[in-house]
Amino acid sequence: MKKRTLLVSAVALTAVAAAGLASYRKSTVEITSVTNMLTQLEALKSRDLAAKLVQKTGWAPYKVFVHLAQSIQYSMTGYPEMKPELFQHTAGSAAFFAFSVAGAMRHNLTEPIPGAPAIADTDNVS
Repeated sequence: MKKRTLLVSAVALTAVAAAGLASYRKSTVEITSVTNMLTQLEALKSRDLAAKLVQKTGWAPYKVFVHLAQSIQYSMTGYPEMKPELFQHTAGSAAFFAFSVAGAMRHNLTEPIPGAPAIADTDNVS
């Protein structure tokens, strides 16, 4: 059997197995309505609540919120610094699959997005 045929067969088999496993994905995120999420975000604007926010990751709450906003924006428009295509189609795909099966991403929460503008350490969260 040619090496290329073997490689294509292995990739196809992996894709079929991944599709099957993805259907058994365990979600750790409770899906809520957009209205409920907007209400919760509005509650965060309260000065009393903003003063009670506690820093757990090493970043101030402001920096965490801006980082989250950047992540959402770049997921829709494209990240400023992309990994090479070879990485995206090999290790990147494997990592995405692992995160998908786990139902959440586990990574360094204080690592800036590569190529994104620097975020000020503190500012007003409301």
